[in-house]
Amino acid sequence: MDPLAQPTNFRSLSLKDLLEAREAYHWHLMNKANVVGTAVGAYLIRDADDGAAKGGRKPRRLPRTFENSSVRDISWPCVLVLVRDWVEASGFGGADGKFAPQDMVPKTLFMADGRVVPVCVVQVSPAEAQTSATAPADVRWPNSMIGGGFPLTVEAQGERRQASVGCLVTDGHTVYGELCDHYIALGGGTAKPVIQGLWDTFGERTATLMAAGANTLAATWEAALAVSGVTLPGPETFSEQALATIYQDTAFVPSFTLDEIGPHLSAPDTSAPQPPLAQAAPPTAAPVKAPRRGARRPQP
Repeated sequence: MDPLAQPTNFRSLSLKDLLEAREAYHWHLMNKANVVGTAVGAYLIRDADDGAAKGGRKPRRLPRTFENSSVRDISWPCVLVLVRDWVEASGFGGADGKFAPQDMVPKTLFMADGRVVPVCVVQVSPAEAQTSATAPADVRWPNSMIGGGFPLTVEAQGERRQASVGCLVTDGHTVYGELCDHYIALGGGTAKPVIQGLWDTFGERTATLMAAGANTLAATWEAALAVSGVTLPGPETFSEQALATIYQDTAFVPSFTLDEIGPHLSAPDTSAPQPPLAQAAPPTAAPVKAPRRGARRPQP
């Protein structure tokens, strides 16, 4: 046994590991004669292999396709390599070989840092691209607005890819569509390093957004108080700990559904005398000074 060899545990691979492996080997794999695309996912097991796993007769190895294979509990993370034709190992090289030996897809991808990523080969059938009048490229979208579902076109690896925005980040002025990519790059999940990594990248913009929201809320409250005629005491300074106690209280400004909010609402008491509305005083004319005796009248 090689003491320098590291044990391979494919189940420990994260989505970040798979994306990095695919990015590193994409062009290498696409230059093979039979490969038409790459992807990431879980290893596909043929449905016909169930009998062999239960002790039955081992079936003939059929081409693995998306139709006759599926992901199982024992499937491990892998890089999917899509091929046009299913070719056995004997079909590469030799006098009867359909492809050159270097066109065979490797079973594993080796990263420079020692990570090993398995490969799952899947045969696919070519299909014509479907276009319609509602395709994102044919729709007129505003030039200055962006939101969930907004189409994105990216030029990468010599191909044009189209997707849509699924998660946005804003600093109160500019909107960014980078949160998902950064979350994937950190490995996903809810581990403390992932949360800290998101805060290190988006914390300052998050604080700016919260400040903008607080200003909007304060302006709304100020307008409501001005209409109601209620006078509040002057501004008061709160410590950071005091503010944390307020906004961490789950009972502060509670939320109610429509069937729960009724008892918490009260109609204004119309029987109590209401203070009269202040009437505006009529405009008064400016006083006119009498001319001094002996003063010359202005000529018309």
